[in-house]
Amino acid sequence: MGCKTKETKNGTLINGPKKLTPLRNIDLNHAPDLVMTFAILAIFCKGKTTIKNISNLKIKETDRIVALKNEISKLGIKVSISSSSITIHGDPKHNFPSKTITIKTYNDHRIAMCFGILQHAIPNLKIENPSCVKKSYPNFWNDLRKLQNKNIILTGMRGSGKTKLGKMLSKKIKKKFIDLDKEIEKLAKSKIKNIVKEKGWDHFRKLEKQISKNFSMQDNLIIATGGGTIINNENYQAFKQNSIIIYLHRLPANSLKYIANDKNRPNLTKEKDQLKDLEKTYKARKETYRQRADHTIKRTDDLEQDLGQILNLLNHPLS
Repeated sequence: MGCKTKETKNGTLINGPKKLTPLRNIDLNHAPDLVMTFAILAIFCKGKTTIKNISNLKIKETDRIVALKNEISKLGIKVSISSSSITIHGDPKHNFPSKTITIKTYNDHRIAMCFGILQHAIPNLKIENPSCVKKSYPNFWNDLRKLQNKNIILTGMRGSGKTKLGKMLSKKIKKKFIDLDKEIEKLAKSKIKNIVKEKGWDHFRKLEKQISKNFSMQDNLIIATGGGTIINNENYQAFKQNSIIIYLHRLPANSLKYIANDKNRPNLTKEKDQLKDLEKTYKARKETYRQRADHTIKRTDDLEQDLGQILNLLNHPLS
């Protein structure tokens, strides 16, 4: 397929080409466990790939020929099967569906793993029952995460704990932590309250877009966003391709306990009362948060417990 391989003391190192060479026709009767992997790779090869002489796949944990057809079809890729083959019409420039794509695993470890490797290419992919990999590779999701350099975005209302949890998570998984609000203040050389007071919220949002664009082009970061960052569609589009977005959900009354003494955050609405301001903002944003997040964490008052929830999600990033 155009890849270069090299054996090292730590394993096999594979360097991929700019463009994969299509296999066209391949007989995998002698290596049926590789069919799922090559079927997924065929999606990114231009033209038709046929994997043949694989009727034994029908008597594995599930009928893998049918399972591959069903799930690859969800990606918008043309695929056809016979009793002993599968044909995939690949396209490296294919536009995958923008809506959430849920992959059924049929409780089959190899189906879960072969579609799991697509996460980097298809951020909105969800894998059902990811724990089925324990049959052959219990640490699969942990190892996959180590190979990926996606950003982790923590979003939510003020007082949801984005910064505190972000710093704790940074120490745990050794990714650099970025506080977007602090980066905006560095850019403007001014505190947020002064930016808004002197130039208004529209100017602040322009700075936020600039900072969001800059950091969306980097990877391997943990980013605590401002409450309105992901609400803006331009920021969301910039981040979503290379990020796992986690919504930290906390109700306004509970959030207020953590920000009541913060004088650097001017109200977002015309409400002078801070709680009413939070409630009004929460009502306007809550559905967008939920729709745009890959995962939602319901905040408690226990930081360690909530950090554990996040770590669990990252160990099974597609569940």
